[in-house]
Amino acid sequence: MILNDMVCCCMIVGFIKILKFTSLKITGLCFLITMAVEMTFVITIHFLVGSSYNDIFLNDYNFPLELQIPTINPVFNQKCAWLPASAIIYPGMMLSYLRRFDVTRNSNVYLITSTSLFFLGTIAWMFISIFNPFIFPLGLISEPCMFGLVCLFAYRRR
Repeated sequence: MILNDMVCCCMIVGFIKILKFTSLKITGLCFLITMAVEMTFVITIHFLVGSSYNDIFLNDYNFPLELQIPTINPVFNQKCAWLPASAIIYPGMMLSYLRRFDVTRNSNVYLITSTSLFFLGTIAWMFISIFNPFIFPLGLISEPCMFGLVCLFAYRRR
């Protein structure tokens, strides 16, 4: 598990450093593609297998496209919690773009706004996951919150 997490962290940092967004339109297109792939993946697994994608990945697979975090309290039939690399790569690339945009404007408005919105989206995901029997991926809650509200904020500032 430790080796898997180290390889995953290296992949995440590498993707964020190598892949860069050049405009908000490209970021939006990537956002739509990411959401479509995640929704297709979650719905397909839910209807074909009949269980949550968490159960399938945690119990059957071990590959470096996910960060595996041991649970603090023992949970029946669960070895650890996991966070897919895509839930970190896309927000990281968007934060990198917004930081570069802020540097050109000599401000930190978009970086601070997007970071706090991603944090609030993650908190919302935690509450939704606690009170919902069907577990949604982190990216389906936190990324729309971050991207949508940053675009709304950018439009209002224009």
